[in-house]
Amino acid sequence: VSTQSTGTVKMSAMETSFLVLCCTLVVGASSQASDVQYSNVRPRRDTLGQIIDAHDGNYQWDADSNQWVYFAMGYGLCNDTGTIYGCVSCGCSWNNTIGVWTNSHLQNDGWRKVGEVLPYGSRPAGANCTWFRSHGVQSRATKNWVVWWNAVGCADCPPGEPCYGTAVSESGFAGEYRYTGIAKLLSPGAKGDLDLFVDDDGVG
Repeated sequence: VSTQSTGTVKMSAMETSFLVLCCTLVVGASSQASDVQYSNVRPRRDTLGQIIDAHDGNYQWDADSNQWVYFAMGYGLCNDTGTIYGCVSCGCSWNNTIGVWTNSHLQNDGWRKVGEVLPYGSRPAGANCTWFRSHGVQSRATKNWVVWWNAVGCADCPPGEPCYGTAVSESGFAGEYRYTGIAKLLSPGAKGDLDLFVDDDGVG
């Protein structure tokens, strides 16, 4: 690493990659905090050291269990062709899953799968289609856990319009989840990778 008088930092490609791909997260629980090392170049693994089938999704801190909850898509074993919009071999199957994973420190290792949202084979007919980009959050008002995901080709979706599937668990983040229907977007042209937001007014 070298610096110029202007204060600009010049780094080699290897140094830049290391700084971008390896970061330090500060994870807090109650009044305590600790440094956690996380690497984007290392895969996430379960408690047995196996690479987990967990993609997309979002993370939520659950103060009751003192751990992170990860709502992640599972795409199974498939050969990704590398296409961006083609979605030929991976991601567009009807048997995609939404796994619920937990980890107390958010590091690469030690993830546990504790549940699955509407397992394939037990879904309502109207919800059988391609799922991706799952997101989960806890309602402050009801304490229920709500999951929502991009849905493509579902019978419950309006023809030719993007929509989102929804499910609710009244028994914790691990489930069991019940299907609560399709959420139609207010803006017909908007779609893709939208997240869930819980306002601080205590209503939602």
